[in-house]
Amino acid sequence: MCVCWWNFSQPVEKVRTAGKRPVLALTGGDPNGIGPEICLKAVRSPAVRSVCRPVLVGDPAVFEYYRKKYRIGITLREASAGEPLQAGRTVPVIGIQGPRGFRPTPGALTRSGGLVAGRSLELGISLCRDGITDALVTGPLSKSNLNAAGFPFPGQTEMIARYSRSGPPLMLLINGDFRVALVTAHVPLRRVPPLLTVERVARTISAFHDALVADFRVRRPSIAVLALNPHAGEGGLLGSEEEGIIVPAIRSVKRRVPGVSGPFPADGFFGNRSGDSFDGIVAMYHDQGLIPVKILGFSPVVNVTAGLPIVRTSPGHGTARDIAGAGKADPSSMISAVLTALTIAGNRRGHAGRGRRR
Repeated sequence: MCVCWWNFSQPVEKVRTAGKRPVLALTGGDPNGIGPEICLKAVRSPAVRSVCRPVLVGDPAVFEYYRKKYRIGITLREASAGEPLQAGRTVPVIGIQGPRGFRPTPGALTRSGGLVAGRSLELGISLCRDGITDALVTGPLSKSNLNAAGFPFPGQTEMIARYSRSGPPLMLLINGDFRVALVTAHVPLRRVPPLLTVERVARTISAFHDALVADFRVRRPSIAVLALNPHAGEGGLLGSEEEGIIVPAIRSVKRRVPGVSGPFPADGFFGNRSGDSFDGIVAMYHDQGLIPVKILGFSPVVNVTAGLPIVRTSPGHGTARDIAGAGKADPSSMISAVLTALTIAGNRRGHAGRGRRR
C-alpha cells in the first residue's frame, strides 16, 4: 500500500469525486481501540459505499495492520490531490505524520496512540473545514490519552469546536427519532450546578431548535426540558435551579421556540416514555441524557456535534479496549454515524428556512 503522509500546516487540494456522491472523511480514533476496525468495516459496507465516497484519515500503517489482521476485503491506497475517487473496493487513505516506528497495541493506553488519534482528528477537521470533504465522522478515542499527547481538550467535541473556529458546540445524542441535547457535557457532576445559568440553558434550547430545523428538517420542533433536581426541585425544597434558572430560560426563548416546555422530572419523564411525544429533549448533564438514549432507543446511538460550520458525527460508544484486537467490534453505530452525517450535510445544503415534521 502507498503511504501519503500529511503535515497539518500544508495546504491540500480538494479531492474530486466521480459523479455527485459526497466525500466523507472517517478518522480512525485511538489506534489501540476498535476505531480503525469499525472504520474499515463501515467503508466496506454497501450501505456506505452506495451513498458516498469514503476517505480514511489517520496513520495508513494502522489501517493496513487491521485490514490484514481481520482479512477485511478492501484495498487501501494513497489519495493523490485532485485524483477522482473511483468506484469499487479501493478506499483512499490520507495519512498523518505518525510517531516514528509506531505499531498498534490493541487494548493498550499509550501516549503515542493518543498522538495518532489527535493528529488524525486535526487532519479530519482541516479537510472538512476547508471544503475538501463534505462531512466528518470520528472514531472513538481515549480522552486521557488525547490529553497525555498534548491536546488539552476534555473530548473530541471541544477540540473540533476550537479547530473549526466556532462558538460553543452543542452535543446531541441520536437514537432513531430519540434526540437529546446536553446543556453541560464533559464535566464532573459536582461542577454541573455552578455551570447552569439562564443564558446557557436558553442558548442550548435555541441551538437545539435550530439544529432540529436545519439538520433534521423538523418544521416546528417540540422540545422537552428536563429538571436538574428530583421532583423538579419540589417548589424549592429539593433545589432552586428549576425556579431560578430553568423556568426563566424557557420563558426567555418561548417566543422564538414556541414548542418548548418543562422542566420535567427526569425519572417520571423517561419512565413514562414521555420522550416519544417530543422531537427533542434537553438534559442538564451528561448521564441524565445519555443513559436513557442508550437504553430506551432501538437503533445504534450516534453522537452529533451541532452548531458547527462543519458536519461532524461519531458512533455513540467508546474505544472498547476490552475487545480491541479480537475482530468482534460491531460497526453498526459507525455506519449509522456515516448515514446521519450525510443526511445532515444534505439537509443543510437544501435548507431554506423550512422543513418537514417527522
